[in-house]
This record gives sequence, C-alpha cells and structure tokens, in this order.
Amino acid sequence: MYQALSSLEKTVLGSGNHFIDGCIDHNGRFVVLIHVGSRMEFSEREAFVFHRDYQGYLERALANHGEIWSIVSHVFGNVGTPIPSLSRS
Repeated sequence: MYQALSSLEKTVLGSGNHFIDGCIDHNGRFVVLIHVGSRMEFSEREAFVFHRDYQGYLERALANHGEIWSIVSHVFGNVGTPIPSLSRS
C-alpha cells in the first residue's frame, strides 16, 4: 500500500509528520490513519490568499483523499466510509 500511495504525485509520505499507521480503536476495530501533505509548492504557498484560493485548495485535497481512499479500499476491501479531516494550516 505504501508504494501505491507514494506513487501519487499529490501525496507526500514518509517525510516529517506524513505517515500511514494501522491501529486498533477502543471498539477493537482496525483503523488506518493516513496523514499526508498538500504538495503545495513554495511559490504557491507564498501567493496563497485564503478567501480567494481556499476553495481550489480544498477541491484538490478532496480529490487527493479520493485517490488515497481508492488505494486503501483496493488493499483492504470494503472498509467502510473514510473520515477525512482537512486542517486550515
């Protein structure tokens, strides 16, 4: 799964705090936690204006999450519904 996720050009894994982790929740269910970066280039970050650019950023992040979910579903089968979390940082 790591190789498939790493091959997505919009996903950064294995650097800093970007990771994949498998854990057991308090109900005994296996949970896959994936924290990825936005792949926003420095010049794009520098020119970013929240009220103007956030919607496009959000759409790109949701598309990226969809690709990640597709890979996770392929590896683990019918795994339920993803719970995305998008921070504004």
